[in-house]
Amino acid sequence: GHVVDAQGNRFTVPELFTKSLVEREYADHPIVLNIARPSAEANAFAQRVADYSGVDVYVTGSRDRNLWNVFHRKTTPQGPNGRIEVENGRTFSVDDQGRRRAIDPETNLGEVLGTGVEKTAFAFGDDHVIVVYKDLEPDVPRPGEAYSDPEHQQATLAELDRLGFPIARNQAEFDFNGQKAFLQDRYVANDRDLDSRKDASGRPLSVTLLNQNSISSLKAIRSLLIDKDVAIADLQFLIDKDGRFVIADPVGMKQGLDESGRRQQASNLREIDDLIDTAEVNLDQGPN
Repeated sequence: GHVVDAQGNRFTVPELFTKSLVEREYADHPIVLNIARPSAEANAFAQRVADYSGVDVYVTGSRDRNLWNVFHRKTTPQGPNGRIEVENGRTFSVDDQGRRRAIDPETNLGEVLGTGVEKTAFAFGDDHVIVVYKDLEPDVPRPGEAYSDPEHQQATLAELDRLGFPIARNQAEFDFNGQKAFLQDRYVANDRDLDSRKDASGRPLSVTLLNQNSISSLKAIRSLLIDKDVAIADLQFLIDKDGRFVIADPVGMKQGLDESGRRQQASNLREIDDLIDTAEVNLDQGPN
């Protein structure tokens, strides 16, 4: 299904999250859809938005514009099952028997894992995500020190990879309705979610996910920053299910540091030290 905006542009449900119509990292906050002509079709669209996002969706009632219809998630879009492989530009899902089936990534997206100003991540298969970069207008506010377009971000990651840093790797690149998209390995969390997100037991990920692998990977990154004389703008991490940290979404990097770069590097080191301290506290306390 789709909707049409005031300018006559058609949007599918996934495009609602990739065309800057939902720009925030919405967490548990509801989504409000301003529907000019409420109908059964509009309600069905709203239900799909709730299913993809996992948060409540509010739509103006069809009989009384002062009342709201509220839609809750009924099902979670799963995307393809099994392992994902990419070969010669084609994408395949592979089942437990090793049988491969060609699939179209654009029509097999799973639930929305997160959406921000710059991009949206969808679940895709057992161990991957598809990240779609938004086409931002020049006047759209951008977080961080500077907006990192996909090409610049990938070039920065490639340079960090060349220097030996662990990075979040792209497995393939796609065109998603004219927008750049990447198939990436799926990680459990990013470092900025550690305190706010909880696992199935209700405990913060900062308690249940960080371990000796976290400490080892963070110390390795810390040493590389110093040894390679590198500073990273807007340093962020993704965390694997084994607790290992990799670098993701850098705005930029510098090597051969001046005074400004030294300040940036010092900020990087403090951020890493705080994460190491948290992981070491977990190890000292032992399992709860």
